[in-house]
Amino acid sequence: MLNSYRIRLVIAFVVVLMLVQLATAVFVLNATHREQMLQQQQTLDVGINVFREVLANRSLQLNNSLSVLSADFGFKRAIATGESDTILSVLEDHGNRIGADAAILLSPEGRLISSSIADLGEEDIEVLSELTASMNDGSAARILSFDNASYQFVMQPVKAPTLIAWVGMGFVMDSQVAQQAKAITGVEVSFINKDGNGRFAVESTLGTTSQSALLSQLSMLPELSVEAAEGFPEHYLSYALKLNGKAADKWVVLHLSSLRWEQNYEHLRNSMLSIFPGTLALSLLVAAWLSGSLTLPVHTLVEFARLIGQGQNPPPIKGAPAELAVLADTLTVMRDNTEARERDLIYQSTHDSLTGLANRFAAKRMLQEAGDSLSGTLVLLDIKHFRHINDMIGFANGDSLLVMFARRLETITPAADFLARLDGDAFLLLYKSGITETLLSRAIDQLEAPFSIQDSNISLKIRAGMLSLAEYGGTVGVLLRRIEIALMQACLNDTRIVAYRSGQDEKYQRELTIINQLERGLEQGQFYLVFQPKVDIQSNVCKGAEALIRWNHPELGPIRPDEFIMLAEHTDNIDLISQWVLRQAMDQLVAWQNEGLGLKLAVNLSPRDLVNEALPGQIAQMLDARGLASELLAIEVTEGAVMRDPITAVGVLQKFRDLGLSIAIDDFGTGHSSLAYLKMLPVDEVKIDRSFIKDMLTNTHDAMIVETSIALTHSLGFSVTAEGVEERQTIDVLRQQGCDVVQGYVYSRPLEARDFYHWYVKFNQQDGVSPPT
Repeated sequence: MLNSYRIRLVIAFVVVLMLVQLATAVFVLNATHREQMLQQQQTLDVGINVFREVLANRSLQLNNSLSVLSADFGFKRAIATGESDTILSVLEDHGNRIGADAAILLSPEGRLISSSIADLGEEDIEVLSELTASMNDGSAARILSFDNASYQFVMQPVKAPTLIAWVGMGFVMDSQVAQQAKAITGVEVSFINKDGNGRFAVESTLGTTSQSALLSQLSMLPELSVEAAEGFPEHYLSYALKLNGKAADKWVVLHLSSLRWEQNYEHLRNSMLSIFPGTLALSLLVAAWLSGSLTLPVHTLVEFARLIGQGQNPPPIKGAPAELAVLADTLTVMRDNTEARERDLIYQSTHDSLTGLANRFAAKRMLQEAGDSLSGTLVLLDIKHFRHINDMIGFANGDSLLVMFARRLETITPAADFLARLDGDAFLLLYKSGITETLLSRAIDQLEAPFSIQDSNISLKIRAGMLSLAEYGGTVGVLLRRIEIALMQACLNDTRIVAYRSGQDEKYQRELTIINQLERGLEQGQFYLVFQPKVDIQSNVCKGAEALIRWNHPELGPIRPDEFIMLAEHTDNIDLISQWVLRQAMDQLVAWQNEGLGLKLAVNLSPRDLVNEALPGQIAQMLDARGLASELLAIEVTEGAVMRDPITAVGVLQKFRDLGLSIAIDDFGTGHSSLAYLKMLPVDEVKIDRSFIKDMLTNTHDAMIVETSIALTHSLGFSVTAEGVEERQTIDVLRQQGCDVVQGYVYSRPLEARDFYHWYVKFNQQDGVSPPT
């Protein structure tokens, strides 16, 4: 019911009206209360001023009477002669003339001569003596307490002509005085006095109940002396005056009754409350009438919107206000736009935004919907090194190349029954009737024809994985995993087409784990470097080492370097490893330098690194940041790495050489280069592969190859390092053949940094020429 627009409109109207009335009432009542408080305060201020004037007049009256008395010759003579009866008679006579309630005479030394107050104690006399010391002729009155009563007291000296006595008179501050003050000021008066026992007594014009309430609120007196306040006691606006200076034991409180103002306030409040129900009833009637006239077009629009929501095409609303008609037209346009967007969303959810081919989601849905009826062959294509191509031609041209590749896929022979771009440069094809490797190879030939991009011809290399659905069918996840396994094998083996065979899943899972966790392993410290000594066998001194990377995986355990390096190269992650090795190797050089260890450290670079023309600059920045001399770092590359892109590789090697880095050709003899080609390379060192070294003691053919290689390499001006030396006799032969450096287990296996440091120190301190056993 509350969801009805009409009911909500009525409620909103009534609530707004109630809030306005409430705000008006609060404002009027608050303003009235403030005005009444201001009037009360002004009236009370008049009473306070009149009361102060009354006290001043009484003080003046006491001073005038005392002036006459102190000048009376007979009174002076009686004091001089000590006639106590005459003194008492004169004091009483003068006191009665002005209605004084107390008269006292003190000697100049403060001794009591005569008093109309009985039973004055020593403390009272001492107070009077202190009062004489602070008063002169015409001084204002002081409030003193004697016999549990407060007096407005004045003292004056009696001189003849020197001081012969002090005479004083006072008015008692009791209920009678309060009544007199009330008659003059028009406000209630309360005198509050603390007796000798520390209890407060009240002399007041208030009623008994109000006096009791007053005594229970005495803690408010200091606050009332600053500002008048209500409720002291109830129905009064009160203000307190301190009668004895700093002490807080004598007060007079003036009370102005607020009952009349309160009654006026309550009458106003009740009148406003009586008006409220009538106004509310009237507002309900008006709101009901207005809501009926306003909600009818809205109900019509709601029905129109409901029909549109059901997919119908209702007729235009007639007689509706212009605004609602516009809204109805807008709803119609929104419906058309929504339907168009739904069609676009459905298309986008199942198609690749770049190429227009089906996407991974559509491919998985197609495979799932086909179910057991699925047959034929799945083919997964990958563009070899597309990331490198993308870097060279730019992302925009890379996207254009992918679009052209997708259009060509749609025209190849034999034509695929289903095409999809799974991600990046991976494309899935379904041949429902199957396809042979021969026919697929012909189709790939068509795909590898050059593409024209920005007036340049770009040729692609395609790798394909095949999966026979009749032999290796399964769930969608299993199918995609197996076709990816076949494609991965094609990439790793650099084979054009690989068909899936049973038993490859476990190997795939291991390789997938290695690929996915390689970057995390570098970040989490799972990788580390070991160092194998490189010994100058002519001087029997270790002058360098080769840094080798190791990976201890938390689940797979130690992983062979050739396994994870090969996977990193084929997944374009080798840059991460190279950068990590360079940083760690340079950091270790710094640490060894700080320990007094000076040697050259060699690191291996991949074929991808040799076409990275930014790498020399990055290495220079690393060296500068650590304060390392470039002579301490050596670069090792394989023959095959140089031969993949000789022009770019030679340019990068020359930049290394210009930095002052040493360059070595690793695994020499296993590639396709020759010593004549090496002459053209900017290298310093040639490392003979271990395959020639290990059997040279028993195989004269290997021994001859090694001797010839050493001689020819020296003739080109390069130094020679023999790798993989494991026997001590091999060192003697190599030394006789003129080999410069030996590296192998004959000296030491690869060692971690701390172990290498101890080995290095011990080895270089020994005498003789024999390597350690």
